[in-house]
Amino acid sequence: MDNVANILSFEPFIGPDEAASFLSCTPRYLLRMARAREIPAHPLRRGSRNQWRFLRSELSAHMTNQAAAAQGKIVSGSPLRTRQKGQR
Repeated sequence: MDNVANILSFEPFIGPDEAASFLSCTPRYLLRMARAREIPAHPLRRGSRNQWRFLRSELSAHMTNQAAAAQGKIVSGSPLRTRQKGQR
């Protein structure tokens, strides 16, 4: 039964064009953010250059966390933490 659940919960990787469309940015900007580790991305080594792949669920969670951090909120389960006033 667990194998069936794993197969049904499989999420395919998407390429930079589809990921950029999902985030409403250009593929070039998306790849720049991926190389800088500013967004969740998975590099696949193909020859001398990386090909980047993305998971839509990770991009969505990242953007939700970024929006919450900008508002000073912490999302449950978020790796991002915001500082309280007076803390360094």
